[in-house]
Amino acid sequence: MVERLKRESRKRLAALAFHTGLMACDYYRFSDPPYRGKSWHFDLVLPATDLPVASTIVGDRIYPAKEVVIWADRDVAAQRAADLAHAARLLIEGSNLLSHLYPGEHAPIHRANSNFSVKLTEDESAFLSRTQTVTPNIPLACRVAARASLTLEYVYALAKLRLSLETFSVPSIELDPFHSATIPKSPLPEDHVRMAFAIVTAWGCIEELGFEIRASSKKPSKLPDGTWNPTVQLDLEDRLRRGHVNLGEAFHWSLRGAKTGIERKRPPNIIQKAPWARYQVRDGKLAIIDAIHYVSFLRSWIAAHKTDKSLISVLSPYDVANAQFLARRLMLEKMGFWRDFGKTPQD
Repeated sequence: MVERLKRESRKRLAALAFHTGLMACDYYRFSDPPYRGKSWHFDLVLPATDLPVASTIVGDRIYPAKEVVIWADRDVAAQRAADLAHAARLLIEGSNLLSHLYPGEHAPIHRANSNFSVKLTEDESAFLSRTQTVTPNIPLACRVAARASLTLEYVYALAKLRLSLETFSVPSIELDPFHSATIPKSPLPEDHVRMAFAIVTAWGCIEELGFEIRASSKKPSKLPDGTWNPTVQLDLEDRLRRGHVNLGEAFHWSLRGAKTGIERKRPPNIIQKAPWARYQVRDGKLAIIDAIHYVSFLRSWIAAHKTDKSLISVLSPYDVANAQFLARRLMLEKMGFWRDFGKTPQD
């Protein structure tokens, strides 16, 4: 045990430290760091400041903000870690709302003095003053990023989902019918194209995870009566099970406003109405394989190619959110983080 700790200490001292500006106050809800990725790891460090950047009070305890610090053997590894952490933050949030970056911008990092007990240098202080970001679930994002780094399919799936959310996304509260009115469809072609490409890249995330529908003209996904081709269905369900996806948990599907040409062309197979469904809100549940099939339809028949303008022009933010939320669930479930939002203070 002592020798292992010594080796860890030598490895840590030999590595380079990098500031990220990400500040966590809710770390008490999550397992303790380090969160180890491929050739790097995240740690949480109290910044060397006179006053805390922020803090959280839980019961009689105060949790001052800690900064996410990356330990890596070279700059490019630290940059990969920071970019993965940012993509994971968007994955957890489900929109670009809490992003502090322009679309496509790399997450900021800055070489740090490895002795965090000493006063920050002028350059370090300047970096942190313009990059400090305090949002919930940062430790969870670091855990997701660390696990994703070990598998290339997760790395690229995260990158595609980040691009989707940066292209077009809506904060979750705007999708909640108890808080926000139905979002109207846009009359602007630029918005239609942006929503279409957000669906394309969300589907790209699903493909990276290996959950695409493997069908062809000789082996269609659906039979003439509209039911699944058993061969295609069993193949998809087998891959989902092996990916730790719970087939018994239906997927919530948002339907708002009057029926459109898209629904008339391909009605979603709603198996149960949502308890809150009434008037303009027609939400319900789909089997997970039917949700995948519908997003595949949106991608192939409307979003990815030249299509009937009467269909692409009625794409809605809810169509995009359905595709993105499906990709999010499949990714979090396959990685083992579905419904994982930390521990309670009593745990």
